Amino acid sequence: MTPGSSSLRFDQGLAALLAAAIALGAAVMTPRVIQDGELYWHIAAGRWMIENYAVLRIDPFSYTFTGHPWHTQGWLSQLMLTGAYLATGFSAVIALVALMTSLAAGALAFELARFLKGIRLFGALALAFIVAAGAVSARPYLMALPFAILYAAGLVRARADERRPSYWLLALMLLWANLNTGFLIGLIITFALGLEAYLKQRDPAAGRDWLIFSSYALMISLVTPYGFDGLLHAVRVLLIPADGHVHSVLPLLLALPAGSVLFVKKKTLIRAALVVLLLVLAVYLPAQQLLFAAMVPLLSAEALSTGRFEPVLAWRPVAALVVIALVGLGARSVLRFDPPDSAVRPATALAHVPEAVLRTPVLNEPSFGGYLVSQDVHPFIDSRPIYAHAFRARFAGLGDAAALDRVTRRYHIRWTILAPENPAVKTLDGMAGWKRLYTGPNAVVHVKKEGS
Repeated sequence: MTPGSSSLRFDQGLAALLAAAIALGAAVMTPRVIQDGELYWHIAAGRWMIENYAVLRIDPFSYTFTGHPWHTQGWLSQLMLTGAYLATGFSAVIALVALMTSLAAGALAFELARFLKGIRLFGALALAFIVAAGAVSARPYLMALPFAILYAAGLVRARADERRPSYWLLALMLLWANLNTGFLIGLIITFALGLEAYLKQRDPAAGRDWLIFSSYALMISLVTPYGFDGLLHAVRVLLIPADGHVHSVLPLLLALPAGSVLFVKKKTLIRAALVVLLLVLAVYLPAQQLLFAAMVPLLSAEALSTGRFEPVLAWRPVAALVVIALVGLGARSVLRFDPPDSAVRPATALAHVPEAVLRTPVLNEPSFGGYLVSQDVHPFIDSRPIYAHAFRARFAGLGDAAALDRVTRRYHIRWTILAPENPAVKTLDGMAGWKRLYTGPNAVVHVKKEGS
């Protein structure tokens, strides 16, 4: 059977449909995708923007850092998540996550099918799915993923054809830059493949064409509400903290085989370097794991290829998948789902706090901050990167009674909501003027006694 036969093309196109269907089914049946504390402040940010007809530039939520600069580079993703939430609640958010996951999986499989077939195609997809599975979550990086895949795939195809990338890809970069800070990875890949084109083709014209396209991509990435500051913010997000620890070694499952093939083929050392960079980011920064799972197969597909193919999507399987997807997503959207209490959602604990106390300054667990924001409670701290390192370090040391007393007096704190294992919980139990109001598996609430 030749690579150009319709049967082979159909099989490869069917692989893309199967990947999309599997991803859709897995995500739509997994409420875990919304059990992330960051989702709450993403939705709160989107709601604020809708109500105020403006993009957030400063923090309006905490009482400790109110007015400090806050870059919501994923403002468009936040509007998408908020729109889904306002439609039918968390059920629609799950449906949105499932849709974007399905589109990303289908796009990745279809683009890989241009270079791979059979066991190589399914092996690459299987490894990508294993690495990505734990990182699928209702966050801006998932909203951007389908567009990121299509953008990177366009670059890879241009290199395989030894031509300049299509300028239509710049529209994808524009979307990516307004959906998530991961667009910086896209720019790095663009410049790296441009350098590869110049070195491999030994043609100054090729290098010039890629340099022009890369320059346009850089300029387009600045077309956001934050302009050049948005680019600088994206750089800061990718910096590994000095006290950073390994988040996951799972990306090695994909990086080792891909890197091995690229290193063996010495003419693809630039791509091997990109894989190493993406691996380091994925290992230390959880938010980069999903992008890593998509980019590495795309960058290594040509090196694994035994030929070039043109996958075709037959209309009947496509129509069947669309109908099934619409029914599934529609059902998921209308079936009510309320997340249970968890380490990021202390709903029961918060319900025990008297209304008169609820609106006074609180000392809270960082993981609870997003939920507090969603309940119109101004937190002391949350998971956003706006808080200074010294401030976070001060919070980490509140197991000491003297330090805890200084903080509660300085910020006029009237109540606390902390995780049971937080050392400050036992400290508060022994401090005069404080009493424990609620004890639960996920949160403990203390309030200051009257007159204290």
